[in-house]
Amino acid sequence: MPLVHRSLRGALFVAFVAVVGRSWSFTAVVDWRPVLTHVPPAAADVALARAWRVLTDFDHYGEWNSFTVGVDTAPGLPEPGSPVGLSVVLGQPWPLDRWHGAHGGPGTRLELNFTWLEFNPTTRRMCWGIRHARAPLGLGPALHRVLHSNRCAELRHDEGTGEVQVRHTDENVGALAPLGSCFGRRSSAGSRR
Repeated sequence: MPLVHRSLRGALFVAFVAVVGRSWSFTAVVDWRPVLTHVPPAAADVALARAWRVLTDFDHYGEWNSFTVGVDTAPGLPEPGSPVGLSVVLGQPWPLDRWHGAHGGPGTRLELNFTWLEFNPTTRRMCWGIRHARAPLGLGPALHRVLHSNRCAELRHDEGTGEVQVRHTDENVGALAPLGSCFGRRSSAGSRR
């Protein structure tokens, strides 16, 4: 009986959060930031290809990104719907176990499971997000209201400035969106190259 009671209490909590959380929504768009400068229009394609290789070199992600220090995905081009695992490091003052790694400082390391939403080498845009389609007991729609999160990165060449630029977009919707928004602010500030 206590197990049933706990399960019912958990289901009621998820239902409550799902109804209340519908109104929470945060979108953080980091304006275009330069990653390569002094790129003439004739060399734009080569420079964009170089920046795309760095952005999608998942084995070395932690060398330039202090927030997402690891990306685990299947070999080859990611397909929409396929899984992607992220290792992220939260900076202080997160009161959890501390981890010191290649990112150069203390923090809390979390392993998160996401799904590829888009991976397009032609437009140089990639997105991953949280999807709850496989949640047990049909709880996917309710969990989707608790937290639905997307993160995209895209590259472009700005002929006016002669820069290859990157832009990150974080969208968090649901009751836990304020927490996801905190991650987004940290992740957007995490690039070091």
